[in-house]
Amino acid sequence: MGGISLWHWIILFLFFVLPVLAIGRLAWFLVRRSRAAAPPAPSVEARLQRLDALLAQGAITTAEHARQRAEIVRSL
Repeated sequence: MGGISLWHWIILFLFFVLPVLAIGRLAWFLVRRSRAAAPPAPSVEARLQRLDALLAQGAITTAEHARQRAEIVRSL
């Protein structure tokens, strides 16, 4: 009746330590995969060109163009 036997340590390891390690590994894998899958943000030049194209197509007004352009420049 003294201390914890080897079998108790094995049971503790199997039921507590291994699941924690497995969950941690799964979380690490999912975070790594989500970071790798994210597409790169478009450059400022590409965003401004797209905005100019929308204005040329008549999809946005001059006021909307000016507002969006100011936001893009402000984000620098």
